[in-house]
Amino acid sequence: MKSNLPYNVMRHNNWETAPRDPLTLFNFATTTLGFGTVGAVIFAGVSTIAISVATSWIISALMPQADFSSLGSQGTLVNAREATASADFVYGQVRKGGVVTYYESTGDNNQFLHQIISLAGHEVEEIGDIYIDDQIVTIDSGGFVTGDTWNSKIRIEKFDGSQIAASADLLAESELTGDNALTSDFVGHDIAYL
Repeated sequence: MKSNLPYNVMRHNNWETAPRDPLTLFNFATTTLGFGTVGAVIFAGVSTIAISVATSWIISALMPQADFSSLGSQGTLVNAREATASADFVYGQVRKGGVVTYYESTGDNNQFLHQIISLAGHEVEEIGDIYIDDQIVTIDSGGFVTGDTWNSKIRIEKFDGSQIAASADLLAESELTGDNALTSDFVGHDIAYL
């Protein structure tokens, strides 16, 4: 025989099985509290909303907060060094950083640093302006940056993904030997990079 009394959590000592569905709340409001049908519907709706809001608030309060401090203040404009970075796909014009996929220092006391910064995992129409420290730089015919700050200190080569040969400068200047040596196969087919 089922009782018409509301479910008593204290009597049953089991909060998990306490009925919370709108139909039970509706029956409780009409039979026990003496609300009419409209009042019971409003009570059931308000109760359901209150339970949802309280549950959402508790879950968000207990959920760990994401830490975005490692992304830096510029996000996609920064060049990153990640072992498991995915290939970016670029549609339209966009100002963005890339992923450093090659890193080698050469010369006396590691005087020169060589990097390949992958911009897109596909061929692009063109690679436009290059920014260093948030300033657009000019590049001469030899690939060297001109201007007061970086004059002839940085050389940049642009590859739009349609390249069919490896960078001649990089092959000539690399000091890697043995199994790690760069060969003419180091082309980067269908990858836009600097």
